[in-house]
Amino acid sequence: MTAYMLVSINMLEDESWRDDYREAVPAIIRRFGGEYHIRSSGAPIVGLEGDARVPDRVALISFPSVEAITEFMNSEAYKPYREARIASAFTNIIAFEGIQG
Repeated sequence: MTAYMLVSINMLEDESWRDDYREAVPAIIRRFGGEYHIRSSGAPIVGLEGDARVPDRVALISFPSVEAITEFMNSEAYKPYREARIASAFTNIIAFEGIQG
């Protein structure tokens, strides 16, 4: 069953890592069967309900399984980009299996 990874990011002041991340990570995601469905454009995100902080950026990525997401997240190829992101942003990432409709 298709699994999805929902990513929300709140940036810190140092955004120097972003260009390298955006250039390299999509290819790494594809190696694990992942595909971006949507990424926020950089325009402000509007919070409509709830107490959580509204993120600066969001992305929805599909993978063949939750296991593929876990393999991607723990891969040596992604490791330096993950470390750069963790050092420079507050991130929430969830994985879930989904159905259409």
